[in-house]
Amino acid sequence: MIDLEANIRKICDLTSQLLISGETGAGKDMCARFHHANSVRSKEPFIAVNCATIPADHVERELFGFHGQAPQKFHRGLAERAKVGILFLDEIAELPLS
Repeated sequence: MIDLEANIRKICDLTSQLLISGETGAGKDMCARFHHANSVRSKEPFIAVNCATIPADHVERELFGFHGQAPQKFHRGLAERAKVGILFLDEIAELPLS
């Protein structure tokens, strides 16, 4: 764990995308939250979403939002809400390929 923490701290100042992979229960969420807390983005939002819980017909709407005909039909997606913070997509392999 000490080595893992040291490795995460090495990349905390990077602003590029980060892929954290591992089996269920390996601690990906914990690593993402630690990275966020110690990164240059720590003042920005951290939004975690379990992709397995998003219905297949709502994936695009939830991730990217939508604009309906009426003004009250506007919905900001998770990507927009994360702004320049971190959007943690847990169980991303569960999203439909389409």
